[in-house]
Amino acid sequence: MPKQPVVSPLSPASPSSYKNPQVITMMPPLEYHAWAAAKYITDKINPQKVFILRSGFSEENEYIIPFKRAIDSLGKNHIQVISLTVVHGQLSSLYPQLSGTDKNVFVVPATDQHFLTITLRALDTLRMQFPVSVFGHPAWINDSFLKADLLQRLDTHVTSSDHIDFKAPNVIAFMKQYRDIYHTEATSFAIKGFDEAFYLGGQLSAGTVANLGSADFSGLHNEFIFKKKTGQGWINTHVDVYKYANFELKKVE
Repeated sequence: MPKQPVVSPLSPASPSSYKNPQVITMMPPLEYHAWAAAKYITDKINPQKVFILRSGFSEENEYIIPFKRAIDSLGKNHIQVISLTVVHGQLSSLYPQLSGTDKNVFVVPATDQHFLTITLRALDTLRMQFPVSVFGHPAWINDSFLKADLLQRLDTHVTSSDHIDFKAPNVIAFMKQYRDIYHTEATSFAIKGFDEAFYLGGQLSAGTVANLGSADFSGLHNEFIFKKKTGQGWINTHVDVYKYANFELKKVE
């Protein structure tokens, strides 16, 4: 087992799979996305019920299990979590449990294109009778088949740990410098690499790599807020919540 820190720069895989207490996980694993969504739901909406719409694929449990745990903890067991495996977009069994006045919160942890196309269309029909707010998987940000107008109608929220605002002044300045030096456009990986190298280089210089929890950092693509987990090393836990508004993603938390 290496005694020196080992950086996992791009993978959001849970460090529990590495079994290496020296790992520094830069990209927050899925459980932290689930926790961020649960916190936003309990703090900002505080519904009586949350509906989880499942496709039936077992990998969705990687999101669902920590989400339910977070809802129970943050909501002090006052928020009922109702799970439904949706077949062919059939949501009619939920109608008796929906509110006609308050937001009905639907968590959709699926990434399958066929399932999402049908289920989101069904939710679009449902919203004509019931107020709807949808919380999706972080991978949705990169799915071009998901249309912004539909997501906006559904009051859709997604979590992200590496959303880059290309209109931000600091990002514009970085892009210009990168273009001047390398004569090409900076990719998202170049921006992430810069943030991570700048941050970790600073910690090495200051001699604080052994205690990353004392050194938060706000970069071009995300913030680094590290927590140490026994047997899993340091994990960046910072996740933002975004909402579709004016046909683009707006940071809300």
